[in-house]
Amino acid sequence: MALPAAASLAQRKSGLLKLVNGNASRCRKKLAIQRESVAEAAGGDIYRLYGELITANIHEIRQGETSVRLLNHYAGEESGDSFVDIKLSGELSPQANAQQYFKKYRKAANTRKHALIQAEETEGELAYLESVLLELENAQTGQDIDEIRRELTSQKYIADRRANVKSRNQKAAGEAKSQPHSFLSSDGLTILVGKNNGQNDRLTLKIASPNDVWLHARGVPGSHALIRRQGAEIPDRTLIEAASLAAYFSRARMSGNVEVDYTAARHVRKPSGAKPGMVIYDNQRTLVVKSDAALPSRLASQPNPATPSSSASQPSPVKSQEKPGIN
Repeated sequence: MALPAAASLAQRKSGLLKLVNGNASRCRKKLAIQRESVAEAAGGDIYRLYGELITANIHEIRQGETSVRLLNHYAGEESGDSFVDIKLSGELSPQANAQQYFKKYRKAANTRKHALIQAEETEGELAYLESVLLELENAQTGQDIDEIRRELTSQKYIADRRANVKSRNQKAAGEAKSQPHSFLSSDGLTILVGKNNGQNDRLTLKIASPNDVWLHARGVPGSHALIRRQGAEIPDRTLIEAASLAAYFSRARMSGNVEVDYTAARHVRKPSGAKPGMVIYDNQRTLVVKSDAALPSRLASQPNPATPSSSASQPSPVKSQEKPGIN
């Protein structure tokens, strides 16, 4: 017996939510371990101090001693005379004891360096997975679910059972891509908002003209938003409406006030190897707006998002309430 469309959609969404939440939980556990390694390795600086103090007092330490109390010349003047008790191996010479401590220091420093790199990678993966969770929460149609599934497959979270690369490429080429949300501002300008990470990439990196205005909720997972520039200046009202849409289509939707960054699209770029939807940007300004649940319905429109907007060669600054320009 076939399931009703709504039940089938909910079932498909539930399976992907379970998959993504499981991977997010794995990342959080791994990140906790990595951060603990960073904190533990940060204490390795004391080994360098021990090695330097032993070296500086090498002629005052006798072979066979198992501990020594040395003046710490590196302590600040406000500390007065500061002495450090250092354990030694009686089987090693003073110089060998110093080298042992330097070796421990190098090992700790190397551990910390690698743990920091691994923690940064895990943080990036977790941010990506949290963005996919937001996509799933906002998914409304079977096509939305299909695109998210293809995205997760491309990122190796789901095994691709198709026979070979050629068949995968052929199928992908034949699959119609959905379009981003399209809105018409109160001033008549088109505002586009991505529904998923694939759309966010296309919107920001392919559809956007260099002088279009790109927006994103600050510091939280959310959709990329884009104001198509159709003249030399974007009215304040349109900028605020676009920022409110970016806030609504973000994890901060239920927050009272949401910070939204905006900049010219030419200042947004994708780092090499970055996951779908992940970009970096600069020359941004920030607006504080409220997420308005009624705004998407009020501004809903259906223009063709792929149609390039006109852009002036020397545009005037985009303005916010404080009227900062986009560089």
